[in-house]
Amino acid sequence: MHVAFGHNSFNGEFWAIVSDEPTSLHTFEEYGLRFDIEEAFLDDQSNGWNLQKFEIRSVCVLSRLWFFLAVATLYVTAQEGEVAAAGKRRWVHPHWFRGNSYFRIGGDWVKAALENGWQLIH
Repeated sequence: MHVAFGHNSFNGEFWAIVSDEPTSLHTFEEYGLRFDIEEAFLDDQSNGWNLQKFEIRSVCVLSRLWFFLAVATLYVTAQEGEVAAAGKRRWVHPHWFRGNSYFRIGGDWVKAALENGWQLIH
């Protein structure tokens, strides 16, 4: 067992990594990418689309659904980027550092915009 400790230079978080492989600075890069992937899985599941509830068995229908969700994911993620650039991110996400994903913030912006009559970003 190998253990690595360090601080994330981006946000100052303390990381402790346990691995069955020798650890190095590259280990922190790999785990950082892994966290991004796991966040995307969370967005596809309970934090976002709830894909596990669809229970679709048709490959053709599932393929169409994934295409639609890919476009929708791109749209809400782009909404977050524009909202952040316009200085309005805190309108739907009050956290300074960790918190919701770009997908979730963009989705919350779309919901809030529709509910409050705000303009969606083009």
